[in-house]
Amino acid sequence: MISNLILLYIFLILMLLEYLLNILVNKKFITENYHESLFVKIIITFVYIAIFFRTIMTWKLLWQIIFILGMMMFIIMFFIFSIRGYKDIIKIIKSKNE
Repeated sequence: MISNLILLYIFLILMLLEYLLNILVNKKFITENYHESLFVKIIITFVYIAIFFRTIMTWKLLWQIIFILGMMMFIIMFFIFSIRGYKDIIKIIKSKNE
């Protein structure tokens, strides 16, 4: 069920990208040489990445990625706010001593 839904959305994305590509070719943003266009290469890369993640992505993997990124952001924010807070406290102490 879910894999069929994902395939349907990928198909709709491909149709949308084909429509955009036709518009861009008609407006001369992209030449008729599709294989030389950076835009087409980016689209093809996006589709390959989407298909790759469709095959390996599960809810458990998604949850683990979000959890690890959240922990990393917590650690980074802890250090950033600790250093900035320390500098602010030093400024307050220096301004009160003067």
